[in-house]
Amino acid sequence: MESVNLSDTTLGAPGRERATEYLKVLRYLEHHREPATNLRAWAVSHNWHPKAADELEKLATKTFGTAGKPRDLSAETVQRLKGRWT
Repeated sequence: MESVNLSDTTLGAPGRERATEYLKVLRYLEHHREPATNLRAWAVSHNWHPKAADELEKLATKTFGTAGKPRDLSAETVQRLKGRWT
């Protein structure tokens, strides 16, 4: 995620929304199911505050634990995010 305030102990609303959007793309459209604990470890290794990393882990657990495609994720959003990753 390209914009997280690393000094904050929690993910703010914009960070939470962006993280959820990324996780939805990974889970629903790329069929990716990274263990949530691995995502937390990644966040901590990239200097996220541990409490913010905990929130990311919770978001991942919730997002990866659901079935079906999200209704609120457009093809344009998917392409935009995939473009940032490559």
